[in-house]
Amino acid sequence: PMGYEIAGLIMTYVAETTQQALSDFRDAVMWYMRTFAKYIAPPKGTPAVKTYEFYAAARDMLASAEWERIVAAGSVVCGSPDQVAERIAEIHELCGITHYLSWTRIGGLAHKKVLRSMELMRDHVMPQVRHLGEHAAARPAAEA
Repeated sequence: PMGYEIAGLIMTYVAETTQQALSDFRDAVMWYMRTFAKYIAPPKGTPAVKTYEFYAAARDMLASAEWERIVAAGSVVCGSPDQVAERIAEIHELCGITHYLSWTRIGGLAHKKVLRSMELMRDHVMPQVRHLGEHAAARPAAEA
């Protein structure tokens, strides 16, 4: 929406190739999904607290999530620098996100890989998408 600043936190991983990114990020994301599923709601068969019924459905969805469907749904941003830049631009256009927050450290992903992904983001992705947030940054603080 015009006049608003909207931040989006999205699991993000950049590698030299899409195949490498998908391979590197898969286990870390799946670990997170399975772990979060364990704690988001009481165990299956235990009644949910009134008004918290949604969390049981979320638990079941996360517990049965498949990597291919997560990627296809766009629930993570993962790929080569050009693909990641393209996806960030799509998200900006579709959702109006003015501040993209990269969630880079997920479930046991090796520190070396996280740093390399961040370097690729800095050197190859950011130059392609930096202009997307310029209108928000140019507004005086009083308007924000």
